[in-house]
Amino acid sequence: MSVVMENHYSQETCDGEGSTISILLFQAVMFAGAIFVDVKHLYGAGFLSRRTACTTLYRRVRALYDLDCEDDQLSVMQSLLLMSYWYEGDDSQKGGRHWIDVCILLARVNILGFDWPKKQGGQWRLRKRLWWCIYTRDKLVALGLQQFPSIEEEFASEIPMITIDDFAPLLLPIEMEDVTAHQDSLRRIYIEKVKVCRFVNRALHQWRYQQNPDDQLLIRIAEANLDLCRQDLLQWQMNLPLDLVYHVELSPLQNQADRILHCHRAWLRLAFLEIRFTVHRQLRALHGNTGYLSHEAEQSLEESLQLDAVQVTDVLQDLYYQKLLYSLPTTSVAVICRTCLTLLGGMNSSLPDSGRALVQRFNLCTFALKQLSTLYGSAVFLVSVLGLKKQRFRHNGYTSMKDILSHIDLDTLSQLTLLGSDYPASTVLSIRDPYCLQVVSTLKLQRDRLSS
Repeated sequence: MSVVMENHYSQETCDGEGSTISILLFQAVMFAGAIFVDVKHLYGAGFLSRRTACTTLYRRVRALYDLDCEDDQLSVMQSLLLMSYWYEGDDSQKGGRHWIDVCILLARVNILGFDWPKKQGGQWRLRKRLWWCIYTRDKLVALGLQQFPSIEEEFASEIPMITIDDFAPLLLPIEMEDVTAHQDSLRRIYIEKVKVCRFVNRALHQWRYQQNPDDQLLIRIAEANLDLCRQDLLQWQMNLPLDLVYHVELSPLQNQADRILHCHRAWLRLAFLEIRFTVHRQLRALHGNTGYLSHEAEQSLEESLQLDAVQVTDVLQDLYYQKLLYSLPTTSVAVICRTCLTLLGGMNSSLPDSGRALVQRFNLCTFALKQLSTLYGSAVFLVSVLGLKKQRFRHNGYTSMKDILSHIDLDTLSQLTLLGSDYPASTVLSIRDPYCLQVVSTLKLQRDRLSS
């Protein structure tokens, strides 16, 4: 996210005497940087691990915010947006969703309601970028939690769409030239992320029709809307410039600038896949409610779901190979959770090659979770639920569906299906869409049959 004025921030933090910067924003940037910086720098600063560094720095920002040390509302919004990337698990009311909602309230006063066509200058470009950062975070966190976003599209349309002109050239010393090598591509990727996030409301909005499964007219309307959303997503993908398209790298990336660009392409790819994934899961659930779907059509939808899951695991495998898994945001844990459930659902289907191949894909997800568990509490929770803490898993993955069922903690996993649950991880992970709920129920029935 481009939440700070890069040149202003770099000058204020590097110029020395006479420089001033918000202490709240400074600490927030230090916290956000700890998620991505080379871990050797964190060791040099005295931290024992990346997670320890992030937790400590996050608590500093939280303490400064609670002390109300910053009067500038833009600095507060910038800091809270960065705080939304972390969730400790000890305070279920102050996760990423909470900080984003506070940002939206502040934006109503400090960004919305102005005559935007007449606004020019760096500060107004910052406000504009800040608004679209709030917008994308709201959509992606809502997608991760499978909840409705707080920002409606009509509400967002008050602000002009972000363009490349809203970014100032990043001027850094010559020895840091590699950092700015791909800045134009990175900014264009961000603009594309804003565009793809506009599909989130449409992908999630149809759930309300599932509350009336007997109303066939509403079900058909929901199906038509989801089909249209899927077509528009495909059109967005086809229109994506070639230099922004994610592709698997066959050899390790050595240049830091190339690694950064590869990360951003992968994030954009995962955002697209998760939105399409959500659309396909809802279509599968809606067709299940109508009961008129033919076997061929049902199998086609199941194949689409498995293809989404396979493509997610392809990205995870590539990032693992490039040693970039640690760069994934906390919402990626929820994506991996739903991918695991979809793969488990595929193992129970009659699809060809739905046995060993999907088990191997499931193992890829578990390897990614093990990596992310060094950083995110939600990943630690899933590692425990999926039985990955056992000594045997350090050397061998799961070998079969029966092997998975014998180790997975389905009773704890089912806690995530309870809306409004007080379970510690409930505000980070949740299983809300009907397809995943059905998979969990089926798995519990299978386990009961095996145990009896």
